[in-house]
Amino acid sequence: MSKQPKIGIARKKEGTTLVKRTLSAGNHLAELYSDRRTNPPLYHYIVTQKDSADIIAWGQTATAAEAERGALDFINGLNGQFAKTG
Repeated sequence: MSKQPKIGIARKKEGTTLVKRTLSAGNHLAELYSDRRTNPPLYHYIVTQKDSADIIAWGQTATAAEAERGALDFINGLNGQFAKTG
């Protein structure tokens, strides 16, 4: 069961905003970032296993929805692999 996403905002000195959102699915985490220093903004995702600093996958997209879908698709693929081998 997934937990509610945690949302945090960190402001830089120049006034630009980097928004971070964390999704939890199974034994994996997806951190989603919106970098608004560019025009148009870029959206990044980083997939890790819980309790590990190792990056399993990462990507950059043009929209927040694409970043979330990319991260969740990757996680669902991993969970499907574990279900078949487990």
